[in-house]
Amino acid sequence: MRRFRARAHEDTVWAPLADTMTLLASVFFVVMIAMFVASERSASVQRQKGARLERAEALIAQVQSQLKGLKNVDPGVTVEGGVVRLPDSVLFGLNSAELSPEGRALLEKKIAPVLATLSAKGPRIVVSGHADARQVRDDPYRNWRLSALRAANVVVILLKAAQLPPDRIVAIGYGDTRPRPGLDPTDDANRRVELSVSIEVSDLLSLDAP
Repeated sequence: MRRFRARAHEDTVWAPLADTMTLLASVFFVVMIAMFVASERSASVQRQKGARLERAEALIAQVQSQLKGLKNVDPGVTVEGGVVRLPDSVLFGLNSAELSPEGRALLEKKIAPVLATLSAKGPRIVVSGHADARQVRDDPYRNWRLSALRAANVVVILLKAAQLPPDRIVAIGYGDTRPRPGLDPTDDANRRVELSVSIEVSDLLSLDAP
């Protein structure tokens, strides 16, 4: 009788422990499955990011190659490192943000046709205005305004002539904060408009691997 009671007592002790061990094993299995799934998803996301970055680099290289074709459109226009440089004397009158007839014709007939071939997705064209560091008395912000207005006026012409989507081209005015490398900040050659290529994070998300 005592032995039976002892066995019954042992069964009463070990049964809950066995249930607990079974539960822990089940939880461990579920956790391992969840970790595996998370790892696979992370790897998939990384592969997608890598594919998009490769696609973006290819598109940027393609656009830069197309922009290189602009180096012969005018003696004053230069292309260096994927950046198209237009001196202010090619586009504007002295200290003016209004495009000259020659500058407008250059943008409409020579530069816009090249930009019109660009994809509706991917890199954006950044039109940046620059000034020299010579300040005008009583107007310390004149260079900022002039560089921004010049860039904006160039963008307006290119939008119309090249029929670009409005979100594929932007205008930025840098004032005199980015002189050309190796030049005195007050040098006339710092007065320019540049066309370059940029890509945003939102653009990357819209890209599919080729």
